[in-house]
Amino acid sequence: MASVVLQLKSLGIADVLSLDYMDPPPPTSCMPPSALSNHLWCLPLIVASVKRALALLKALQALDDKEELTPTGSRWFISSSFS
Repeated sequence: MASVVLQLKSLGIADVLSLDYMDPPPPTSCMPPSALSNHLWCLPLIVASVKRALALLKALQALDDKEELTPTGSRWFISSSFS
C-alpha cells in the first residue's frame, strides 16, 4: 500500500484517506461469512492500511508532517516508475 500512496501523492492527490479506491480488498477477504452482503465492512481495513502506509512513508521521510511529498519521496517515485 505504501507504493500506491506514494504514487497517489506524486499525482497530487492530497487526501488519500477519503479517496474512493477502484480495487478495495475483495469482500470475502475482509468480512465474516455472515456479513457478505455488507461491503462497508472493508472500509476500516482500507483506512487502517492507508494510515500504516502514511506512517511508514513519514518515517522514511518520503512524506513530511503535512503528508506532502518530500524531495526524497519524489526521487523514489521517479526511480520506481522507470525501473
